[in-house]
Amino acid sequence: MVMTNMIDFESIEKEIPDVTGVMVLVIAASAFCLSFYNLQLQAIESGINPWLSWLWPVCIDATLIAGSLMILRASLRNTSPVVGWAVLLSFTSVSVGFNVIHSPPDIISQLAHAVPPIALCVSIELLMLCIKTEVTNTKKPVITKNNIKITKVTSEDVLCYFEKHQDHTNKQAAAALNVSATHIGRLKKCQ
Repeated sequence: MVMTNMIDFESIEKEIPDVTGVMVLVIAASAFCLSFYNLQLQAIESGINPWLSWLWPVCIDATLIAGSLMILRASLRNTSPVVGWAVLLSFTSVSVGFNVIHSPPDIISQLAHAVPPIALCVSIELLMLCIKTEVTNTKKPVITKNNIKITKVTSEDVLCYFEKHQDHTNKQAAAALNVSATHIGRLKKCQ
């Protein structure tokens, strides 16, 4: 009996998104808490009622998270994510600015206080990428060709689609095949 020490790379690959998702959530929660603390102190120092001061950091950092969700939604719908990026980057900048203002005046402290909102922005984006990957992997298009199911869209699939739907645009083909219009364009060039 021969025993082999084979590593099951497929099962490891399947676990990576879950592990990454958990790590990203821990990073995001930590960054949110650190930024929240600084922003709440800044709110109190700025004259906001201490009982209401917790709302100010929520307004800033939750809007940052909402921008990321807008980017994810736009990406999944093949629409422009410009508004989401504008919200994400502007509220990240606001959060960084107020975190730095609240820090001691030395450069090391200022950099240390700038890290949580930046980490929040990056971790939320990483989480959105994980979610998008999982959603697009579960929504693989199924095309029947000679009664055989195909789950990967090829240039030949695009050619077959346009033979049947000659008046359709790349955007319509992308929606029907569940891929981006850019991907359709690339596949058409390969023909």
